[in-house]
Amino acid sequence: MRLEGRVAFVAGASRNVGKATALAFAREGADLILNASQSRDELEAVAAECRAIGVQALPILADVSDYEQVNAMVAHGLAEFGKIDILMNSVAIRPKGTIQELSYEEFHKVIALDVHAAFYMCKAIVPGMEERRAGSVIMVGGLATYLAADRSSTAHIAGKHGLAGFVKALAKEVGQYGVRANILNVSLLDSERRHPEWYPHVDGGMVQQSAEHLRQSPLGRPGRLEEVASAALFLASDDSSYVTGASLLCSGGRGI
Repeated sequence: MRLEGRVAFVAGASRNVGKATALAFAREGADLILNASQSRDELEAVAAECRAIGVQALPILADVSDYEQVNAMVAHGLAEFGKIDILMNSVAIRPKGTIQELSYEEFHKVIALDVHAAFYMCKAIVPGMEERRAGSVIMVGGLATYLAADRSSTAHIAGKHGLAGFVKALAKEVGQYGVRANILNVSLLDSERRHPEWYPHVDGGMVQQSAEHLRQSPLGRPGRLEEVASAALFLASDDSSYVTGASLLCSGGRGI
């Protein structure tokens, strides 16, 4: 198993990409620290699925945009497992609206989750990776990481652009210690939305990709969460041991 003996911290683990990735990591032998900011029942259910696979799983409810909560959560995880080898961050929100329609609070929250949270988690976790001279940091972005993507607010685009720059700078800073940092950009996924009012094509909480958006993908279909999890597993494992500072597009080709 590719991650046997390793410990992975997965932020945003209760649903969608985070959940699928946590399960993929578990199948490859990783013990897990699972985080979500709400929905304790959903997070506990993911932890139970991971334990059923045969690994240890520690679910912790915390707001990753609050550095005190991040520090406490990481300390709890380190007390339980002694180390963190992989950081997978799939936390984000995407409020819609023009610059005049967005509230100050919405803009600040997006930047806090996209940029501040990445800094807080890395500040707490990466030093241990540097000491062991090994580790993988994976941040989840999207087309807004490098484009002014349609249907996206200025807050979302600014946040994801900032996250992309953070990952590049981090990769350059920590590479000398054997630690890698990459960003996984996803789009056109069959996924559930906590705030369906932000999305024009939602049915039963699940995003329904429009024919227009599917035409933008050379593969012509939405992606499965398991496919994104496989890409994350590649970045987490030694299969990508010479990959750092990279922006991997997992979108069926949409955005090329």
